[in-house]
Amino acid sequence: MKYKTYITRFKNKFLKKRTVVRDPQLMHPEREWAIGLFVAVIIFSLCGLWSIYAYLKNRAASALPVEDSSQQTVYRESVVKEALEIVDRRAQTLETLTSGPATPSAVVEEVASTSQAEAEIEAPVEEIESKSVVPVLGD
Repeated sequence: MKYKTYITRFKNKFLKKRTVVRDPQLMHPEREWAIGLFVAVIIFSLCGLWSIYAYLKNRAASALPVEDSSQQTVYRESVVKEALEIVDRRAQTLETLTSGPATPSAVVEEVASTSQAEAEIEAPVEEIESKSVVPVLGD
């Protein structure tokens, strides 16, 4: 430990490490305020320039007269007949599906009961009546 100062000086000289007085304050309010103000001015300037560019680019386009671009609808009888046939087939399919039995058939399940008490606890299966009507397109 006798040569500690000598070794430290040699190391600092070799690595060119210099003692610097560092500012312990991380934020400088004036500098931060100036940077923020500069960034805001740049953003507003860019937005203004972009809006001027867009206005000048589209100014001439709005002065052109607008032509009527609507087209006459062509009535094709064959296409309409095919569409009506498809609708009729779907309506018939729906009618056959909805006009089935009024009450769904109950499924009889055979339950193997080992004792009389289990047989008495089982509730009878009730049949559900369907009274809902499904509207068909075109009626």
